[in-house]
Amino acid sequence: MRFFFDERRAAQAAARLLHRHGGPMPCGTLIKLLYLADREALIETCTPITGDRFVAMPHGPVLGGVLDLIENPDAADHEGWGRYVSPPRGNAVTLTGPPEFETLAPCDERILDSLYDQLGRMEWESLAEYTRNLPEWTDPGSDCVLIDPADILLNAGIPEAEVIELDAEAEAVYLFRTSLEANRMPQEAVP
Repeated sequence: MRFFFDERRAAQAAARLLHRHGGPMPCGTLIKLLYLADREALIETCTPITGDRFVAMPHGPVLGGVLDLIENPDAADHEGWGRYVSPPRGNAVTLTGPPEFETLAPCDERILDSLYDQLGRMEWESLAEYTRNLPEWTDPGSDCVLIDPADILLNAGIPEAEVIELDAEAEAVYLFRTSLEANRMPQEAVP
């Protein structure tokens, strides 16, 4: 099951968590909270907030695209991740300016706020252990392994027939959004 990764939505979700935190947040904590928010949104609404890929890593599951943005901040879109989240300083990130949340639905904001209230001040090691106990995580050894969102839905009790239908819908949206992005004219070419 694939979803279209929306860097701007990921950035605004991160900005909401950072705003709630009120200062520098450890990168690992932000990555884990965003994973948990996407997971919760997937279970509640059948659509994750960011559309990022779920990845099992030795310290538990993460969002692969968000991890890439934190590890390679120069690759971030300046209207997406780079607009809201600083490059890591030490092992923490901060807001780069006033947060905006216009791409987030009210249910996204509720999920993010609820997760922050429950887990936002948890030590990273405890948060990593918490995510390693999720049913979709399997130990990848020293590597990483993709987690199929369908497994999360099945483990949450969603009937298999419904998951198959959701998979087909998600794939259609993914292909449509990917096609739109591929056909967008570069900004320099716009008269």
